[in-house]
Amino acid sequence: MKLADYFIGKPGPGSISEALVMGLPLIVERNAWTMVQERFNTDWIAQNKFGVVLPSFREISGAISTMLDREQYSSLRASVKAYDNRAVFEIPEILEALITQHRAPIWSFGRTATTRQFAPEIHYGI
Repeated sequence: MKLADYFIGKPGPGSISEALVMGLPLIVERNAWTMVQERFNTDWIAQNKFGVVLPSFREISGAISTMLDREQYSSLRASVKAYDNRAVFEIPEILEALITQHRAPIWSFGRTATTRQFAPEIHYGI
């Protein structure tokens, strides 16, 4: 992505986050085949003027034209640059805190709980 001028792809949270961290305006698709949880991402992209949301990639030429127009591209790029997307940097810290918190909580009768006891729904491959 370091060599890209803009991002074209699906509106998944990982793709969007990476593109925004790299300072790239977005071109994404939203239609009946877009996963439900990703549809909200397309609304967010449009509302924040981070890029172009297409009903179909068959209409990609219009979005590319937007990116090739200096004024429109500069406006999208400025919106992206103004957003301080820290999610990709915060998530590892949050996960580490959750793992640490759940790894060895002290029970009220002095016994240390293990992850296996605390979260039996986790599959350990046994």
